[in-house]
Parts: sequence; structure tokens; C-alpha cells
Amino acid sequence: FWRNLETESYTLMSVGLAMIALRTYARIKKLGLNGLQADDYVMLTAIVWYVMTVVGLNGLAQSAGTALAVPGEDVFALSEEVVEARQYGAKITFMAEQGMLNVIWTLKACMLIMYSRLTFAATNHLFVRILSIYTAVGWVACQLTLFLECRPFNSYWQIAPSPDMNCMVYWTFAAVQCTFNISSDLAMLCVPLPMVIGVKVPLRQKMILIVLFSMGIFVIGAAILTKVAFWKDVYDINFMYWYIREASVAVYVSNLPCIWPLIREAVPGVRSFFGGS
Repeated sequence: FWRNLETESYTLMSVGLAMIALRTYARIKKLGLNGLQADDYVMLTAIVWYVMTVVGLNGLAQSAGTALAVPGEDVFALSEEVVEARQYGAKITFMAEQGMLNVIWTLKACMLIMYSRLTFAATNHLFVRILSIYTAVGWVACQLTLFLECRPFNSYWQIAPSPDMNCMVYWTFAAVQCTFNISSDLAMLCVPLPMVIGVKVPLRQKMILIVLFSMGIFVIGAAILTKVAFWKDVYDINFMYWYIREASVAVYVSNLPCIWPLIREAVPGVRSFFGGS
């Protein structure tokens, strides 16, 4: 399992980091180094959380386990070495959850900042502002849940006796994170939706908008599948694949609009096919 995860995750991350680098280059080329805007700097911070997520999940996949006890297991009979190894795995789990939460919300912030520049109509601009507040409240709610649902805090990596289920599998956090994550993503899709449906341009020029919209739907789908796999069986570790896919495609969606001009210039035929899009 862990070798397949390692191959897929680092491949997806390499593409994501390359897109962030291309985005930064494209923005500097367009605006100059001193002209970079808030979302450009926020995107650079996403690198830290993105790498933390991928490295953390790979470390978890290769660990000896976490605080989650196997049914029927006598945790008091575990050797000191096994206890320490599983405590390490439990700490990596917390790190990976922090990384995932922050990379997703950092990317949301980037998109909202970009939307705030592009929505000139008063109604749309107000919607983006309200959505920004809602998204910020969601991040705070997730962080409070993550730090308060398991008390005392070090019970997150307590092995014997087994701690409360919230400490072992983050039940409450998963519900709060899922609610705010999916609802804010759905709301964010409503911002460019009128452009996809109503803009009066040839279909070829609409295709890039359709691709972005479809990728946004995939991010939501990945978030749903992650939680479905998790709630169906807390011992099923395949949710890690969907965590990484969700984070990676979110990185792609957030950066593609900024690197699209570079693609049109660099790839023969793209400019003529899509026209001035």
C-alpha cells in the first residue's frame, strides 16, 4: 500500500509544485516582482501545508499504527517499542490533518481573493465577501474542534488505556471539516458559474472555464469520497489516496487560471484553437 501511495502522492505533488512555480513566474512576468498581489503570496504559503500533508500521509502509511486500537487488541500487553512507534504514528496523523486543513483553506483564500478582484457587480462582490467570512469562520471552527475535541490534548497519542474515540479517529473534527469544506466549495462554484453558462463566446473559448468547473466538482467529489471511506470503516486507510487527490487537484484548479496565458504562448496550436480566451 505505502509504495503505491508514495508513487502517486509524490507524482501529484511534483505537478502541483511545478504549477505553483509556473504561476509565480507568470505573475512576475505580468506584474513585476513588486507587483505581486495578496493571493500570490498566500499561494506560496500553501507549499508548506501541501508538502506537510503529503509527507505526513506517507509517514503515516509507513508507520506501525496510531492510537486506534485493533478490535480485541490488549493495548496493555504492547511492548514499549510498539507503544512509542504508535505514538509517533498518532502524532504524524495530527500533523497530516493540520496540513490538509490548512492547504485546502489556503487555496480557498487564494480563490476568494482572486474572485474579489474579478467581481465588479455589487451583488457578486457582496456574495464573495459573505462567502469569505463564512470560509474564515469554518477554518476557526475546524481548528477549535481539532484542539478541543480530545482532552487532555496528549490523549491524541495515548495508547494504553485507549482514549476516547474522538481522540483516535477525530469523529467530531471530520464532521465539522466536511460540513464547512464542502459547503464553501459549492458556494465558490457559484461565483464562476454564470461565466460558464451565460458568457457569449464560442464553445472553444468556454472550454477552459468548463475544465476548471469540472476540476472544482472533482475536488468536492474527492472530499466526499474521503469522508465516505472514513465513516464506512475507520480502519480503511484508502482515504489517504483521496486526501492527496483532493489537495492536489485543488492546487491545480487554483493555479491554472494564472498559468493559462503561458500555456497558450508555449504550446503550438493552443492559441489558435482557443482564440483569445
